[in-house]
Amino acid sequence: MTDISELKKLYDEYKDAVWKEQESRTFTDGLNSIIQSKKDMALEDSFTEKITDLAEVMTQEVAESGDSGRAKEILSFVYAGQSGCRDMSTEYFMFSSVHGLFEDMIDCLSREDAAELAAKYAEDIPARKRFPVNKKVLKHLKRRAAGK
Repeated sequence: MTDISELKKLYDEYKDAVWKEQESRTFTDGLNSIIQSKKDMALEDSFTEKITDLAEVMTQEVAESGDSGRAKEILSFVYAGQSGCRDMSTEYFMFSSVHGLFEDMIDCLSREDAAELAAKYAEDIPARKRFPVNKKVLKHLKRRAAGK
């Protein structure tokens, strides 16, 4: 079974890479925005590929085990990923978009765990800061909590 530390490591590596990239920028980088955006896209593409693969594996493992506690642990980490990020920063957007990759795992939650996660999710991500993926995930959590 894939350990949650792999997920944490992937998040940490992405954060570190983004910060190193931002620290290495100079005033003239704005003039070379095409080159800079290609670097940013390569970083984001790499993270997206790795997190997509990990989400698929972890979701399958949780579905096979039927372990609501494990699903809750993973989803709690994923949903908290954007906390500590500056609002509307690169990491904030990326970590928010990841929520949708783990959405199928919601179906593995007990009603109680889903209700608890839904309440925390709604509290941590205010309505004014929710992207479509956040709205979709919250709706799914509430449906699961209702037993649907």
